[in-house]
Amino acid sequence: MISDNGYHRWRILQPPLKAYAREAEKRYSKRLESVRKDVECTFGILKKRFRILKVPIEYQNQEKIDYLLFTCSILHNL
Repeated sequence: MISDNGYHRWRILQPPLKAYAREAEKRYSKRLESVRKDVECTFGILKKRFRILKVPIEYQNQEKIDYLLFTCSILHNL
């Protein structure tokens, strides 16, 4: 998962690099930050538009949660 540097250093999280040894690492970190911000903005827009995303999701099945997000995305783009 993409995260910022405010989270714990768990193996599942991918934060941007704090120190750059090479120019490629710097470009990678900048791109990672940009993608994370885009995703956060997109979810913010969807939460403003669809009430079901403002309340805690009651589904326990990952497939149903995926369908919920896909449906909200499709309706938003219509």
